[in-house]
Amino acid sequence: MTKVVEISFAFKSEKTNELPAFKPDGFRFKTSEKTIKLKSDHSYKITIKTHPATDFNFLDINGDRIVLHPVHPAGSGEYTCTWNTTGIPITNNNSRKDLILILSGTGGCIERTFQTKFYAENDSHASSGEKLETVIWKCSVDTYGTIYVAEEIFKGGKNHME
Repeated sequence: MTKVVEISFAFKSEKTNELPAFKPDGFRFKTSEKTIKLKSDHSYKITIKTHPATDFNFLDINGDRIVLHPVHPAGSGEYTCTWNTTGIPITNNNSRKDLILILSGTGGCIERTFQTKFYAENDSHASSGEKLETVIWKCSVDTYGTIYVAEEIFKGGKNHME
């Protein structure tokens, strides 16, 4: 029997608690209809929540391995980590950068690609658009632990400045 799991993935600026923006791009680019706007030379807190609770240990972003820290209580299926975008160049106009994410652990492995655009820290275009509260993946897990995304939802929201 196939196991079903829901994974939510959220970014938040470590410095300002600002959520990144995203915008619809239609089919202008190959990866996605939506682009996530991020800042270069910036730190983001990433929160991952799973339901039912699923065991993950690492998040790889474009080949950089990041250790996930379980949120207490352990076994809750919620994790956090910090990702630093230092060294990622600003994306040229009319282009996008694919961000390859691999989430792995004893609960399985999932690989996804986000379509992104990186901006300078002070570029106002980085924050224009709907705020990205979370990306939700509705998934199935095969007997080998490979996780397949059946549906991807970009959930917008207000800019939570907590």
